[in-house]
Amino acid sequence: MKKFILIICLLTPLCSFGQYRFYKDSTYTQAFNFLTAPTSVNNNIWWDDPEYAIPLGFTFHMFSDTTNSIHISQEIGTGAFISMDSVKPTTPFATGIIAHGSDLVDRDTSGNGSFSPISYTLSGSAPSRIFKLEWKNAGFFNPIDAGTSYADAINLQLWLYEGSDAIEVRFGNGNYVSSNNDLYDGGPGPLVGLFDSLDVNFSARIVYYLKDTVSSPSIDSFTNMNSFPFPPGMKGNPVAGSVYRFNPRKGPATTTGYTTQTTSVSNDMNYYADRNELRIDIFNNDAFQYSIYDMQGQPVSTGHISKGRTLVNTGSFAQGLYIVKLTSAKEQATFKFVR
Repeated sequence: MKKFILIICLLTPLCSFGQYRFYKDSTYTQAFNFLTAPTSVNNNIWWDDPEYAIPLGFTFHMFSDTTNSIHISQEIGTGAFISMDSVKPTTPFATGIIAHGSDLVDRDTSGNGSFSPISYTLSGSAPSRIFKLEWKNAGFFNPIDAGTSYADAINLQLWLYEGSDAIEVRFGNGNYVSSNNDLYDGGPGPLVGLFDSLDVNFSARIVYYLKDTVSSPSIDSFTNMNSFPFPPGMKGNPVAGSVYRFNPRKGPATTTGYTTQTTSVSNDMNYYADRNELRIDIFNNDAFQYSIYDMQGQPVSTGHISKGRTLVNTGSFAQGLYIVKLTSAKEQATFKFVR
């Protein structure tokens, strides 16, 4: 069922637009193999707009976000939009991966079981493991809902690489019976991309997406809806073995589609008013100290933090404006939020 929560339900973010990574597309082909002895996500339960939290088994960095799990969120409602955190109606913005932009659904139209399992595996050894998420025999909502075709199906995998933070979307055999207009919501082909802090106004730090032909795509980007090419997506249906790889890059970028120049990020701070939570992410190995001050300059919370994610509950704070100062031996950063 189509929802597009990212457009109609997210709130404008209260955050500092910090530094982030750039991405470069590297597309290639490799034989597609179904996962062996995977862990089930949907547990043979029919799904449409599912809500799943899936552990990665390692820490993964994307843009200025870091996580140990990924989410398929019911509020987004497409089946293959992956977010770094769970998305709720009050979530200010979302960061994640568009493994497939179409509205996917379980092909068991009876709803009694699942013809389209979602599952995952973790392969390799630390610090170079690969998380693999698979949609097997998934259907397309539009033709099923219209009753025009129940035969359309897709096999799809998302691979996340520990250490390099590379992202791959891999296509297996597909059965594309309906028109591309029905399969891809009016687009010419599948929408595959990445989005950083996308909000209710469809503005973001940046959105990367693939365009042109499925056999030889190019990467492009936008930061607001006014420059968004609608409908987006590559042209055509990917053949089995198509791999679309996004390689993270640090520092200034000169290739088309990279619209901002910056340096490597060491930290990121965000505030979530709906759950009274300040989130501080540290990406390097430096030791940091944080201090939170009220508008009278009085400290209300302090602490020492290191690499990883720190959550500070602000439920006991009085309502008002607060300033966070984050300090290490090498740098200092500030962030404001309203309780």
